Amino acid sequence: MANHRLRVDWPACQARGLCFELLPEAIELDDWGFPVITGEITPELAAAARAAVRGCPRMALRLLPA
Repeated sequence: MANHRLRVDWPACQARGLCFELLPEAIELDDWGFPVITGEITPELAAAARAAVRGCPRMALRLLPA
C-alpha cells in the first residue's frame, strides 16, 4: 500500500480536536485547536487515519493518495 496524505476542509472544521486524539502520530493542534498535518500517512498509520476521517464530527478530514 502506498503512502497517503490528509487534507483538512477548513470551512467545515470547527477545531474540536478529535482527529488529534485519534491520530496524534500525524496531527498536531495549533494554538486555536485547529489540526496541523505533520506528514504523509504511512501504511502502518493507514487504519488509524481512516478511523480519524470517520470520527470527524464535521466530516472535515479527507484521506487522499500521496
